[in-house]
Amino acid sequence: MRKASKPSSKWLLGLAVAVLVLVAAWPASRAEQESDQCFACHTNPARLIPAMREVLRANVGVPSGSAESEGEG
Repeated sequence: MRKASKPSSKWLLGLAVAVLVLVAAWPASRAEQESDQCFACHTNPARLIPAMREVLRANVGVPSGSAESEGEG
């Protein structure tokens, strides 16, 4: 009969490296991909400035802040 041997440290190290490579190569989740698209637009001044101007034009005449906090502070 053959005696069961312990796995060698090289084999375990190879297995650990293979697992890490697979985890690192796994595609990003859908939420992470959408987050990257938002980050690309919202950190690009050429896109951000016109978007802010559009928001400001849409909010003309709309009171800002809460009526409860008016006159406080």
